[in-house]
Amino acid sequence: MLNDPEIDQQHREFARKMLLAYSLLAVLLLPIYQVLDLMWTDRIPSLWWSNAAWRALAVITALFGLLCVFRRQDGQGAPLMLRLLVVNVMLMMFGLFISNYFAPDGNVTLMVNGLIIIIFAAAPACLRGARELLLIFGVPFVATLLLMGWLNQSFRDSSYVLYNVVTSLIIALIISELLFRTRTALFEQQVELRKSAATDPLTGMNNRRFVEPQLHSEIARARRYNKTFSVVMADLDRFKRVNDDHGHNVGDAVLRLLAIRISETIRDEDRAVRWGGEEFLVLMPEINAEQALLAAERIRRAVSARPFEIDGLSLSITISLGVAEYAGEDNPETLIARADKNLYRAKDEGRNRVCADPS
Repeated sequence: MLNDPEIDQQHREFARKMLLAYSLLAVLLLPIYQVLDLMWTDRIPSLWWSNAAWRALAVITALFGLLCVFRRQDGQGAPLMLRLLVVNVMLMMFGLFISNYFAPDGNVTLMVNGLIIIIFAAAPACLRGARELLLIFGVPFVATLLLMGWLNQSFRDSSYVLYNVVTSLIIALIISELLFRTRTALFEQQVELRKSAATDPLTGMNNRRFVEPQLHSEIARARRYNKTFSVVMADLDRFKRVNDDHGHNVGDAVLRLLAIRISETIRDEDRAVRWGGEEFLVLMPEINAEQALLAAERIRRAVSARPFEIDGLSLSITISLGVAEYAGEDNPETLIARADKNLYRAKDEGRNRVCADPS
């Protein structure tokens, strides 16, 4: 299983949806069962209050689960809260079973049926599959068997009940593990598809599709917090000549090496992407035009300072860059158009240089 923040977020979102569904079911259904306890007899059963106490534990947990769902839209805390809800519902069901098992007027058959329902209901909610379900069910189950043995209860009389419960558990474990593996594989595929759609296959850099929403986010952040940022457009000089003289394989190798040099030169928080062809864009958060000009100059020097060594060839490559600082634009296109204009001014002025808006 991939260890990826996006996959972790997918699991949190799934847990949040499951927590919402299971919390609503617990809040709605458990009080109904409590009322049905009265409807099935002419008097208040002796176990009515103890049943109410066990069910209240799960209902209170479900209410906290709903609070978690609506307060934390990002899903933080949802996996833990979902596990707590499943554990408390399982404890509730074992508590109801034990109470009814040892009571003269207890309804053991009803509680066994309820236990089987809970086992299957818990299967999809166990975020780590069979091992989690086995732990959540196994601890109270073993504790129940130990209690029955300590009280000298005959397991022969309960063998049919135990067989039904264990058989249901085995089936639920298989279901839970299959759901877990299928869900995880689906999340990984979704993340890989998103990454491949936002990655340039030649250079391994992110592509235009990746950075466009980031540009919108930077504009929104700049407006909200009165921040600034800059973009740098870069284009290789006379790249067509490289392709014509040495072939496209060498040209592709130049682009790959260029991507490495750009990535090694910029800050960790900057985002460099292949914009298209031999054009690259660098998004620089919280950088003004003067600082971006210096950063672009470092990129220019990193490219021109030493030749590109490719298959025995030593190629002198230069790059032209245009810088634009955010100036209140409503959309990224206007900002990029300014950077592009400065890039082509650098080309017109002799290439291998950096240009920005006149101060």
